[in-house]
Amino acid sequence: MTANKPFEIGGETLSQITASKMAPRPLNYQAIYPQVAGVAGVSGELSAPALTAAFFQQMARLIEYTLPALGTDDDRFNEQTQALLKAMRQPDADALALKLMLGSFNDRLSFAAEDQAEIRVTLLKLLHLIIENIGELSLDDRWLKGRALEAQEEMRQVLATFIERLSQMTESTSAYHGKLEENARLIEQAKTLAEITPVLKEVAGATRTMAHDCLSARDELRGMRENALVTEAELVQLHQELDRLSAQTRHDPLTGALNRKGLEEAVDREVSSVRRKDTPLSMALLDIDNFKVLNDRLGHATGDQALAHLATVTRAVMRPQDTLARYGGEEFVILMPDTPLHNGVEAMSRLQRELTQRFFLAGTEKVLITFSAGVAQLAANETGQSAIKRADQAMYLAKRSGKNRVLGA
Repeated sequence: MTANKPFEIGGETLSQITASKMAPRPLNYQAIYPQVAGVAGVSGELSAPALTAAFFQQMARLIEYTLPALGTDDDRFNEQTQALLKAMRQPDADALALKLMLGSFNDRLSFAAEDQAEIRVTLLKLLHLIIENIGELSLDDRWLKGRALEAQEEMRQVLATFIERLSQMTESTSAYHGKLEENARLIEQAKTLAEITPVLKEVAGATRTMAHDCLSARDELRGMRENALVTEAELVQLHQELDRLSAQTRHDPLTGALNRKGLEEAVDREVSSVRRKDTPLSMALLDIDNFKVLNDRLGHATGDQALAHLATVTRAVMRPQDTLARYGGEEFVILMPDTPLHNGVEAMSRLQRELTQRFFLAGTEKVLITFSAGVAQLAANETGQSAIKRADQAMYLAKRSGKNRVLGA
């Protein structure tokens, strides 16, 4: 009997597979092919017929198109994938061994896909939270002007675009997943390898599009990330500068104490606090004794040194919760929360004793600083300015009583 040509044997093999209602799998093809060819078993040349080899080549391309969408973080998975691709491209590929490798690859592929999907969902939730809460960022119109607002708006736009791109990736992935499910159904229903080939081509095209979209999104998001880092650095620098300017507008440059504006804010804050907690608040107003004489005799530079010296010693004696402010000229105000009147008077007396032990030098001359002070405890329904005024009146009484004294209001 004249031997049939290989393509005739292949056609008859496919016909018998279809007639037997067998799945159009490579192993079934290899099982029927020898019977049609009239040989006892599969020879070395027939271990991977041309049609089966082409099938595996197409599967290898399909897998390659899928890889960019899965990332490269899993080294074990990457090694397994490369080994599978190499085996698929062998001209004498062992179909049974490839079946086992594909089964293992499919398991790890499902885990990798689930991880990617979970990462995208988590990122979306996180970024939505950022967008929802970014409006809560402190925007003090008095300080965050100009470029600071522009930079913050740029950051919002970056995050909004990031979410949009991520949403598009999720939609694309969902569409791709749906297409794969549809193609899987078509493959299951196929009765010949010829029916499988166009389905594989469609899957390969969809996978190539998915991979291209993922790469494009990755490149775009990488660029956005770089721009966001630059904007973030600029925002940090601007906020630092604004904090510095804010500190300058609220602090006296000579002594480092709060100025009148800073004192007003501190008084409002402390008064609100004691009203909530129902705790005492004492306010002391002190004035350097004989300051005009000191200026006239030793000069204004020495007078400035005296003010700075008083502020330095006061901060060393004060508690962390106390507040020092320069009220004007040689006058200072100290806010003492959780402090009744008698304890406030004692605190000012301790400061006086500390100053008598700490001189400062004006050239070679030791200069002793003294002050007179009045202390008032905030009364119920009294304003902070009213309590400071009472402390001021007590300070003048201390001056008239001989100076270097402390009186309670």
